[in-house]
Amino acid sequence: MPNRQEQQGRQPELRRRSESGLVDPRLRNDVLALILFVGIGTMLSVRFSLVSHLQILLEQHESIAWLEGASFLIVLLLGTLGFLIRRLYVLQSRMASVASQPVVEIVEDAGLHDPVTELPGRQMWKRRLEQELSRSVRERSQVAVIALDLDRFKQVNDVFGQDVGDALLRVMANRLTGVVRDMDTLLRMGADEFLIIQPGLDSHDGAVSLAKRLIAATVEPMQVGEHQIPMSISIGIVLSSSDCRDCEKLLQRANIALDRAKVAGGSVYRFYEAEMDLQLQLRQRMEQDLRKAIDKGSLALHYQPLFNVTDQRLLGFEALLRWQHAELGFVSPADFIPLAEETGLIMGIGEWVLEQACRDALLWAGDRKIAVNLSPIQFRDPELPSKIAAIIKRTGLPPERLELEITEGVLIEDADTALAMLVELKALGVRISMDDFGTGYSSLSYLKRFPFDKIKIDRSFVSQLVIGSEDAAIVRAILALGHSLGMIATAEGVESAEQFDYLQLEGCDEAQGFLLGRPMPFEYALALCKVPDGQLENVVRPLAAAHLPRVAAGRG
Repeated sequence: MPNRQEQQGRQPELRRRSESGLVDPRLRNDVLALILFVGIGTMLSVRFSLVSHLQILLEQHESIAWLEGASFLIVLLLGTLGFLIRRLYVLQSRMASVASQPVVEIVEDAGLHDPVTELPGRQMWKRRLEQELSRSVRERSQVAVIALDLDRFKQVNDVFGQDVGDALLRVMANRLTGVVRDMDTLLRMGADEFLIIQPGLDSHDGAVSLAKRLIAATVEPMQVGEHQIPMSISIGIVLSSSDCRDCEKLLQRANIALDRAKVAGGSVYRFYEAEMDLQLQLRQRMEQDLRKAIDKGSLALHYQPLFNVTDQRLLGFEALLRWQHAELGFVSPADFIPLAEETGLIMGIGEWVLEQACRDALLWAGDRKIAVNLSPIQFRDPELPSKIAAIIKRTGLPPERLELEITEGVLIEDADTALAMLVELKALGVRISMDDFGTGYSSLSYLKRFPFDKIKIDRSFVSQLVIGSEDAAIVRAILALGHSLGMIATAEGVESAEQFDYLQLEGCDEAQGFLLGRPMPFEYALALCKVPDGQLENVVRPLAAAHLPRVAAGRG
C-alpha cells in the first residue's frame, strides 16, 4: 500500500504531466499494443500468402492484386482482434485494482480531493467513517471523530488576501499530515475546517495524545511566503460507542465539542459531553427568541446618567441595551450580546441602538450627550462610518453630542484598519472614547497612535478604590496620563461615597455608577434632565442607594 506522502503526491504528478503535454502512459501502451499486433498480423499474412499460395497463384496466372487484398484483410482482422483482447485485459485489471484500492486512492481517482490542500474532501468523510465503524465492531475498538477549526482564519483572508489564506491552509495541512498516523484519515471539510477519523482506540487516551500533538504542531507561526502568521486551532472530539455509531450524529457531537473549545480560546481541545446537547438546545432557543425580540420590538434601551465629578452636573447618559424575556425574565447583556455577535444579529441591533439613542437624546434639555457602545463585529463593516453619518442626518442630532465607545478588542484584531475607521468617524464630528481602559495589554500604544477624546477607567479598579491601595495608585496614574494627553477621564462603577470622594480629590473629570444613578428607562432619564443641577445629589443618591441591592443584576 502506498504511504500517505505517495498518495498525496500522486494527483499533482499526474496533473503536471497533463499540463506539460506528455502522453498519458495508458494511451501510449494501447497504441504500442495495436502496432505490435498489426506487425504480427502482417508477418503471418505475408508468410502464409507467399509460402502456401504463391506457386498456385503463379501457375493460374492470377493477378497479384488478389494476394495484396487478402494480406490486408488478414492484417486488419488480426490487429483488431489483438487490440480487443488487450482492451478486455486492461479493463479487467483496472476493475480488480479498484476493488482492492485504498480509500484515499479511490478519492483521488474519482476527483474527490480538495484542490487547495490535496487532502480528501468533504464528500468522503461519511464513507470512510462507516468503514472504520464497521471495522471497530469486529475489532471491539473505538473510533475518534476529531473536528478542527483554525482560530481567526478569516482575518488572514481579510488582511493578506485569499491567495495567502490558501497557502496557509496548505502549510497547515502539511503540519497536520505529519502528526496523524498512516491508518488515520485527514480530510478538509471546507473553509478552515478539517476532520480526522482516528480508528483502533481502546480508550480516549489515544485521542488526547493526538490532540496534544496537533496543538504542539501548530504553536510555531506559519511561514507563508514573506509572512510569518501565528495560527492556533480549536479541537472537538467524540468517541464512538455502542449506543452511538451514527455518522451524522458523531459529526454533530464533534462540532458541538468544537464550539465549546472555541469559546475556551485558541489551542484548546474539548471532548463531547451529554450536557452540551442541552446547552446547545438552550442556545438555539435563545437565538430564536432574540430574533423574535428584534422583530417584535421587545428590546429596549435604558440610560445610565453621567455626572461631572467637580460640581455633580448631569452631562448625559450611556445607552445600555436591555431584554425582558417573556418567560425567562431579565436576560443579562453578558448572555445575549455575545450570542448576537456570534450570529451576526449585532449588526442590525447595533444600528437600531444608535438611531434610537440619537432620537431619544434630541428630547433631553440642553446639550447633554449620549454614549453608545460599538461591538468589534460592527467594526468589521467597512460601511460603518457612512451608516453612522446617515443616522446622524436622519435624526438631526448634532454629531458632537454623540460619543462612540470602543474596547481594545476592536483594535487588537486589526489595529491599522480600526484606526483608519476611527479617523473617518472622528471626521464626522463625533467623540471617540476608549472603554475599559487599563484592562488590555497595549492601551498606551493605542493612545499614542490615535487621539481619543476620552478614556474610561474600568470598574475593576474603581470597585477596590481605597486610599493607599494598588488600585488607587493605578487610578491616579491613569488620570495623570489622560490629562497629560488632553483627554477626559471617566470612572465607571462608582458605588460608594468613599470612591466618589477619592475620585473628586484626584481630579477625575466624570463618573457613573449606582451611587450616582442606575440604568433607567427613557421616561425616567427625561424626568432626571428636568431636575435642576443643584438638586441632583439630593434626588439621585437616595434613589440609587435604595435600589442598589435589588438592581445589581441590571448593571450595564
